Amino acid sequence: KKIQNKISLTVVKESNRVIKYMQEPLQSIRDVIMDSMHKPFIERFGKSDRRLRMSQANAQIIAQSPRFILEGFTMVGFSLFVILQNTDSVNISNSLPIIALLALSAQRLLPVVQQIYASVISIRTNKNIFIDISNILSKEINIESKMGQIVEKKCL
Repeated sequence: KKIQNKISLTVVKESNRVIKYMQEPLQSIRDVIMDSMHKPFIERFGKSDRRLRMSQANAQIIAQSPRFILEGFTMVGFSLFVILQNTDSVNISNSLPIIALLALSAQRLLPVVQQIYASVISIRTNKNIFIDISNILSKEINIESKMGQIVEKKCL
């Protein structure tokens, strides 16, 4: 959870920086072009964008990694089950339907479990983005008349 929270904070911080670094030169595009000041803007944007993409990639790696671990444990579990069934001097033909049933059910359930886990990780790593959006939407804006008096307060 600590890693997910750190990734979430990094994604929020770097997303805000990327937007800021995109808006700054656009506000003074004439000065940027005339004075050839585009290089510092590009460097700052590149660094921030790289950190953002790395954080997003780390979140994806965390979300997908349990799949391979679960598949490994499942294969080991089936192997142990087959070995234990055959040591009890039970005919393999008697335990084969059970093994096939377990294998088919695991084959159907593992992708679903992986998808649920990946969704939970995605929600956790984007938690701070949701909080920022909620804070922005809950701010009140004042609608003023021509006389300067506040006519109405609205939430976004």
